[in-house]
Amino acid sequence: MKNFLTFTGIILLSLIGCSSSLECYECDGESCVSESLDQVKCQEGAVYCLKLQLDEEFTKSCAYDAPQNDEEGCKEFGTTKTCYCKGDFCNSSNHVSALFSTLLLLLLLHILH
Repeated sequence: MKNFLTFTGIILLSLIGCSSSLECYECDGESCVSESLDQVKCQEGAVYCLKLQLDEEFTKSCAYDAPQNDEEGCKEFGTTKTCYCKGDFCNSSNHVSALFSTLLLLLLLHILH
């Protein structure tokens, strides 16, 4: 029982950071191609991260306007593709969230004990 309470406490502490401001990747054009994208803390009011593709040019940022129907996902209009997502750094296709990694590690440690 004591191990369960310790495990639950660690999980709850890891979730405290979830209530802070949204964080997104930010880049424009050529800077989106590099492996080291800028990480920014969005201003109050941003609920989504944005990934925009116009032809072969990319833009990533915080989104201060909600998507149509307030839904996550991508929409294409001609040569423009606009993607909205919720969650820290979700506007990168190859990013694993730190929270997910932490929870996975805690679960693995719990199973091994």
